[in-house]
Amino acid sequence: MERVMAELKEIFGDSGHSPTLHDLQNMNYLEQVIKETLRLFPTVPIIGRKISDLNIGQKYSVLMLKSSLSTLLRNYKLLVGVTPLVLANEIILKSLSGICINLER
Repeated sequence: MERVMAELKEIFGDSGHSPTLHDLQNMNYLEQVIKETLRLFPTVPIIGRKISDLNIGQKYSVLMLKSSLSTLLRNYKLLVGVTPLVLANEIILKSLSGICINLER
């Protein structure tokens, strides 16, 4: 988390502006975190397919995730949750216990 915050500080400084396409393209570590999270917790774990390159939908999704997460992380402090995550491996990976997020302004 500290490395993500350092990257966002380097890109945005103290400004509160919305992320530009250039900003999003410079969020390399945040993108690595997103991709690793999706690797560990794939949204559709059962259906397998082989993709040699990222397609347009995936690129757009990653840009939207980086935009949303960078805005959230710059405006709120993420606190450690105490609710254990219980996952169900159905057609999509979903949480049976909900996803509790504690934020502090």
